[in-house]
Amino acid sequence: MKQVRITVKGDDAAAELRSLLAWLLREDDLETPRLAPAVPAEGEMGALADTILLMVTSSGTATLTMAVRTWLRQRRSNVEVTIRSSEGEETTLKIEGLPATGAVSFAHRVIDRTEGGIERTDGAAE
Repeated sequence: MKQVRITVKGDDAAAELRSLLAWLLREDDLETPRLAPAVPAEGEMGALADTILLMVTSSGTATLTMAVRTWLRQRRSNVEVTIRSSEGEETTLKIEGLPATGAVSFAHRVIDRTEGGIERTDGAAE
């Protein structure tokens, strides 16, 4: 299992973070995600927002990928989502008022890079 932290920035980051958390809580195959204090970046005095924290198994990465992809496609406001794995991998996706069409690729890169890839659900090879 690896730890994954998800942060959200945007027009209403707190509401978007709660929305994503509620979305992830509906997924039976994920360890229970929870809100946790964000980790400040080096040189920062403190974090500005909370983060979603969850543990992901190799089988849970596909579920997380699909859930984040679907959630992002529902966004219509400016949103920036950053996913950080416990291995130090990080990817950020910024959406500016349009549905996200490339969310699955960013989730693939950050969540499961060290475990040899994720089986894609859209039929494309990684």
